[in-house]
Amino acid sequence: VRQNNGLFSLNDLHKASGGESRHQPHEFLRIEQTRELVAELNSGDSRNCVETRRGANGGTYACRELVIAYAAWISAAFHL
Repeated sequence: VRQNNGLFSLNDLHKASGGESRHQPHEFLRIEQTRELVAELNSGDSRNCVETRRGANGGTYACRELVIAYAAWISAAFHL
């Protein structure tokens, strides 16, 4: 899993989970519960907990807490 500035690639996790289109990172970020979690995480920290980048090393990068939530959203087995 690629890392950049302390954030982890959700795209790499998506591929590792099997790559189903319904589990794409952008689908996870659209969920209201995820938006609330992002807002809460950003309120207590000066840096963003999720970033989207373009280019060769592009993709969606997230903090450890969001990585865990993303894995749990995909499946219990992937979460563990």
